[in-house]
Amino acid sequence: MKRRGHQGVVLLAVAGIIYAFGLSRPLLSTVAIVGIWWLEPLPDKDHRIGWLAHRKTSHSLVAVGLSGVFFGGLGWLIGRYAVEPIVATLFAEPVSAGDGVLSWWTARFVALDAPTLAVAGMWIGIWAIVIHLLGDVITKGGLQPLLPFSRWKLRFSPLAYDNRVANNGLFVLGALAVVASLASIFGLL
Repeated sequence: MKRRGHQGVVLLAVAGIIYAFGLSRPLLSTVAIVGIWWLEPLPDKDHRIGWLAHRKTSHSLVAVGLSGVFFGGLGWLIGRYAVEPIVATLFAEPVSAGDGVLSWWTARFVALDAPTLAVAGMWIGIWAIVIHLLGDVITKGGLQPLLPFSRWKLRFSPLAYDNRVANNGLFVLGALAVVASLASIFGLL
């Protein structure tokens, strides 16, 4: 897929996150959406690394695992050394139940501790790469998900990666899914 098609696949995933967690965990949903949107193009950075061939190991389950471990660790570090100290400082005074909206947001912000952010980072790292791979596996080029252990190739369609109709269609479908998810959680559907 070209960038537009990959963005469409990301929007489809984002629609699911919005629908599943939009109002119940708004901060965590936002972190997941921003993280996935930012990390999803990572496998295609192999174009800039001379010794790494495109759509090889960077587009495999090894990359998925490494991304999960790396971003899980990063999530824990951010939680432990950035978020937890901020929460301890800002919310040193207990918030009473009568504070309404403030207590609702406080409860959600305080829940972003190191273990929670480690798990979130791991899943964001994993899903960002998986979402990218899903965009590539629907092209005739496919990918080899078991590299470096097997050269088995997986592809689901004969579409060319630069098929304008497919790329733009995925983008429009993803955008419509996001709109539908937002409309649904706000009771408009």
